[in-house]
Amino acid sequence: MSVSISSSPCVCVHVVSTSSPARAARAQNFDVVKTMNELETRLEDVLTPMDVAVIGCVVNGPGEAKEADIGLTGGTPNNLIYQDGKPDQKVDNLELVDRLEKMIRDKVAAKQAAEANTIARG
Repeated sequence: MSVSISSSPCVCVHVVSTSSPARAARAQNFDVVKTMNELETRLEDVLTPMDVAVIGCVVNGPGEAKEADIGLTGGTPNNLIYQDGKPDQKVDNLELVDRLEKMIRDKVAAKQAAEANTIARG
C-alpha cells in the first residue's frame, strides 16, 4: 500500500507502507495501520516533499527504510528508525508516532532552511 499524506493536491509526505504477510505478522512489532492513521492526522499541514517508509516487517523493512528520507521498521524488542538511509535510533511503541512526527518536522525545517539559503545565495 502506498499512501500520500497531503492537505493540498500536491503530494507532500509520500509514505510507503506495507502490511505484513500472514507468516511475518508475528514479527510485526507495531500496528502499521494505526501508525499510518495517526501520522496522517498529525502531518496534514506538511507541504514539503518527503519520502517516509513505515514497514512493520523486520525482513523487508530495512530495504524500504534505506530508500526513504525517514524510515521505520518493526523489530523486537524495539523498532528501528532510519534517517537518510542509515539506522538512526531505536524506539518503542509508546514513543513511535511522537518520535516519527518530530523527526519528520525537523527534516522539513532543515529542507526549508536549506532551500531558503540556496535562494538567498542565488
